[in-house]
Amino acid sequence: MRRRELLRTGVGAGVTLGLARALHNTVIGYGQFGIGENLTEQHIGGLARAGYPGPNGGRLALGDGELLIGTESVRYREDGTDEWTSVGAAETPESVQTLTSDIRSLQRGEFDVEVFPLEDFFEWIDQRQSRPTLLGLLRRQHAVRPDRSLIDEFTGIDPGNGKTLLGGLAEAFAESTTYDIPRYAAGSVQDNLLPVDVDLRGPFRPDIGFEQLVDADGIGLFCGEYTLLTNRALRSVPPADQSPPLRGLTVYNDRHKHVYNGVISVVESENGLVIPVTFVDYTFTTLRATVGLDNIAPGEKNAYGTGHRADRINW
Repeated sequence: MRRRELLRTGVGAGVTLGLARALHNTVIGYGQFGIGENLTEQHIGGLARAGYPGPNGGRLALGDGELLIGTESVRYREDGTDEWTSVGAAETPESVQTLTSDIRSLQRGEFDVEVFPLEDFFEWIDQRQSRPTLLGLLRRQHAVRPDRSLIDEFTGIDPGNGKTLLGGLAEAFAESTTYDIPRYAAGSVQDNLLPVDVDLRGPFRPDIGFEQLVDADGIGLFCGEYTLLTNRALRSVPPADQSPPLRGLTVYNDRHKHVYNGVISVVESENGLVIPVTFVDYTFTTLRATVGLDNIAPGEKNAYGTGHRADRINW
């Protein structure tokens, strides 16, 4: 009897500890109760710079020539010639020298990072000069880029309008997908209750793209899929064809095993280059629709608030 009582006590204590851990990770560990911190309190610039890869190298086509971007130098040649010259030579056009200077600033990390809630983000950008060419250099050249027409068909929004696209994704995800509650439950057990490392989420994880989503009806997705798909949608059009030009980031909250999106642009301000940042999360907008609460109070896609935190920001 003593062994049984001890076993029951141990199991009960383990469950209680797991529930307390889950509560801390998902609800109270974000600074509202004096424990932890959230995005509004964190140093976002430092987190963003920690994962900053710098601009992609390689060739960049210009209106009347081409740049060859390396880690140590940038060279230029005019159309119709085979000779490359180092930018800065007397014959280099002034516009090319200015662009090269900005590229070097990105390479050296010489820019400011400004963080905004979603609506303020677009209002701030609208008052300044966007730099689509520079943003294009910060998009990974090898990354998957879905067909623009697929995004248009799925959301009903032209992805060339960056601000409207973010709203259209929230509505399309809520209408065509469901939040994968069984996978969340499996993950909660895995992360908070089991003493061994077992992948309970694996069997629920689909291989999904916009090709499947166009005809989907209630397919279950999770935070990782929403984040990946959003980043792909944002780069479905070239930066020069998008207003404002945007790039998606992946933000990791290791405590909650949660990921969501950062969104950036590149602008010219009175003090030089600035990378403005905001955050969106389609997990909760879709979850509210899944459980039937969306008609009462639609979920908030803006994630820059006290309910989110970040451990890593990946580009």
